Amino acid sequence: MEKVKILKRCVSACLAATVALGAAGCSGGGGTGSSKPAGGDASAASAVTVSKSGKVSDTPVTFTMLYADNSTYPFKQSWETLKKMKELTNVSLNVTVVPDADYPTKVQLLLNSGDIPDIVCNGVSGSVEEMALNGKLLCFSDYVKSMPNFQKLVKNCDLSAQLENSELSDGKMYSLPVNVDEKRVQTEQWFVRKDLFDKNNLTIPTTWDECYKDMKILKAKYPKIIPIQNIYGTDDLLCMVGSSFGTVAGWDSANTGFMYDKSSDKWIHAPTSDNYKAMLQFLHKLYAEGILDKEFVTLDTTTYDQRILKGQTIMWDGWFVGEVSYNEDGKKTDSNFNVVPIPALAGPSGKAGTKVTGSWGHSMICPASVKDKEYFNTLIRWLDWMYSEDGANLFSWGVKGVTYTENSDGTKAFTSNIISPTNPKGSKYLDRDYGCNNNNLSFVFPYDYLKATFTKEDSAVLDEESQKNMLTDPQPSLRLTSDEKEEENLVSTALKDYVDAEKEKFIMGKESFNNWDAYVKECDQKGRSKLSKLYNQVWQRQKSAK
Repeated sequence: MEKVKILKRCVSACLAATVALGAAGCSGGGGTGSSKPAGGDASAASAVTVSKSGKVSDTPVTFTMLYADNSTYPFKQSWETLKKMKELTNVSLNVTVVPDADYPTKVQLLLNSGDIPDIVCNGVSGSVEEMALNGKLLCFSDYVKSMPNFQKLVKNCDLSAQLENSELSDGKMYSLPVNVDEKRVQTEQWFVRKDLFDKNNLTIPTTWDECYKDMKILKAKYPKIIPIQNIYGTDDLLCMVGSSFGTVAGWDSANTGFMYDKSSDKWIHAPTSDNYKAMLQFLHKLYAEGILDKEFVTLDTTTYDQRILKGQTIMWDGWFVGEVSYNEDGKKTDSNFNVVPIPALAGPSGKAGTKVTGSWGHSMICPASVKDKEYFNTLIRWLDWMYSEDGANLFSWGVKGVTYTENSDGTKAFTSNIISPTNPKGSKYLDRDYGCNNNNLSFVFPYDYLKATFTKEDSAVLDEESQKNMLTDPQPSLRLTSDEKEEENLVSTALKDYVDAEKEKFIMGKESFNNWDAYVKECDQKGRSKLSKLYNQVWQRQKSAK
């Protein structure tokens, strides 16, 4: 059987200007606008009126969009969601489709040319901030007053702090969040073979110490098994472990590895901290004793899957819903095969933490020139409608009566033809066949939709991590000026490259922890002290400006 598709997209491709990623959103209703372009005047943008028809536009209107195309659900103009959107709003999209792999290059070329579509989805480009501060991108801060649904989302879901993280050095916002979850969730988790724990009278671990002890027992019982494996290399492994050790690591690192320490109100270099050292020492212990996969740096997807299905591993990191297909395939050779997700494990302090979990997965931008188009206010109304309850439901649940049904109490359920964790034998995918769960078009994911795309075991993990405050917040942003960025760039690459090389040496035992002080001293020589001074000066300036 074809593997059940993970319905919630988890790959992050935010604008370089957007620091916060991740998961909490809500929906609203209404929408206002006028037929005259608002220009760049914030007062004009807030003085718009409701269209006569109650739709986004009284007459049909078409916006141009640069669309990042995912090969697993290639864009189709025939999607019923797009037809329904036009019916509800009078808006159509003239889409330029660019494959994901080519998208960053295409965006760069468009930004440099000035010939930019009205909407650029997933505007992945290192020059976005420069273009924004040079006046070439639309400043959404000037227009959010005319976006009631977006304002409701921010208020009800407490997104203000994370939106501040997306502001540039001028304190303004040039991107809007896409793939905002109604309730913050982390969908990459640890999975275990529960049947092996049960067979050996072991309880599922809740701490990393318990996990180590259990894996030693299971390693002795099954010496040919690799107890713990990971799929995406060192940075993924570190971010799956780091938060429980009180540090940021791997993909969760930003600002050249520096993290904000609330207790001291200072920015510290995480890779030279005591907590980071403790994390590396623990991983080294796992590695040295054959508990952690010796190929944790380079393990490929095929080998990773084969080990799971052949019963050659016990614990691994992966995405929710993936256990459905593993269990179905695994039971073909072992009727007891049972994979389940587990909540984040607690570290030395007793606190458990997931990898960093922000509030949205993607962002979109518009060129500044769009404010001069006659349909500009209609565009603002449409963007706001995409955050409304109707917009959120359309590009998550889909079309009522076609992809889902709704009871009198408002609860929804997928129709029998939709593939889901509870209906793996359905015939239609929400994304591929209808354009739902879309990295470009799904502005908000309602929580009831998210729950419906997960298994009951997934949902239980989500609830426990939420209730026990295990979700790790994104780091605050540091708004460096262009001169400060230049200063940062002079030293950051050498420091980062050195840390990246040394962390793997420490885990593998190629570098002794007796040399930790020498490692810290070398980090200082490569710019740690300079960056610490820079980041803390910027932080104090940001605080005083509030």
